[in-house]
Amino acid sequence: MSMEYKICNLVKHYWDDLHPNIQRPDALVFMKVAGKTSPNAAIITMILDAHYRRPVAVAKIPRNPKMAPGLKCEYEAMVHIRESVSDIRILEHTSCRGNLVEYDGVPILLQAAGEGHPMVREMTSRKSIEALYEQILPWMFGFHSDGAEDCILEGETLHELVEAPIARFMKQFKDITAEFLSSEARQYLKELARKIQGRKVRLCRQHGDFNAHNTLVEYNRGRLCNFTLIDWEDYRKRQLPIHDLNHFFTSNSHLLGTNMQPDESYAKFIMGEGWYRNLYTKATADYESYDLIDRQTFWDLTPLYMIEMCFCISDVQRDQQDTAPPWIKRMNIFISRHLRNTP
Repeated sequence: MSMEYKICNLVKHYWDDLHPNIQRPDALVFMKVAGKTSPNAAIITMILDAHYRRPVAVAKIPRNPKMAPGLKCEYEAMVHIRESVSDIRILEHTSCRGNLVEYDGVPILLQAAGEGHPMVREMTSRKSIEALYEQILPWMFGFHSDGAEDCILEGETLHELVEAPIARFMKQFKDITAEFLSSEARQYLKELARKIQGRKVRLCRQHGDFNAHNTLVEYNRGRLCNFTLIDWEDYRKRQLPIHDLNHFFTSNSHLLGTNMQPDESYAKFIMGEGWYRNLYTKATADYESYDLIDRQTFWDLTPLYMIEMCFCISDVQRDQQDTAPPWIKRMNIFISRHLRNTP
């Protein structure tokens, strides 16, 4: 039996998990196999309704055993989102329907397919970017505020969320920080826990890899009519509300800096004066209005986002410790600018 036939049969079998209350198509078509060529990337298969030729399901298959934990994490994220999000309008923009199945000893993650194409294709001008962000950012803020938990950064909570990640970072990346971490940034991290002790924030869910590549957008007559956030492998519960907003702007800024090094595009578009920096600072003000975190605390804690990215890229599924230096350089740039602007 061919893999194409197996996948289509799995979609039929688990149809109610993918699309509850929607009639299953009479026939399905296995359209293509896509995805990065890296051995640490999953094989992505698309299944279409044979009659209407529209995507109805996506199946992720690991290229090697290292990918299996990532599929499990993504499935657990999908379940948690379905069970914890109270606003159904938020769920409409997530790929949280599906199931994790095993076929011939191989784990396969089935998901309802999102409509449209990656948002990265629309990152072509200031006008198009501002229009996209105007619709997607409020959804992000609502996604974070739904079910958020009040928290005071002190005691064990302060240790768990601030002190422990910094200590782990300095130990795990000792050789890299010795070469790339500035003395100014080193001192900032040393004093951060004391600086923010007693601050109030709200802990909330974070997608973990919120960027243009993982946002599918659908247009009607030239206007954005829908979007879907995909790839929930890095989803985390009860997190500081600093990761997704920073990652959305930071990762997308690299798309604007063609032929630039990551730290150069970060310095120009995020930290330099201009429309994209203004868009970023406005977003932090809008974020504050959702009562998740005040802007000063958001800025103060942002280096923890760079630290978390170093952890993410070096985990067993990615094993990319050699890409930690660009994130550390971004941290140096942010801290230097942040300290200059702090009274």
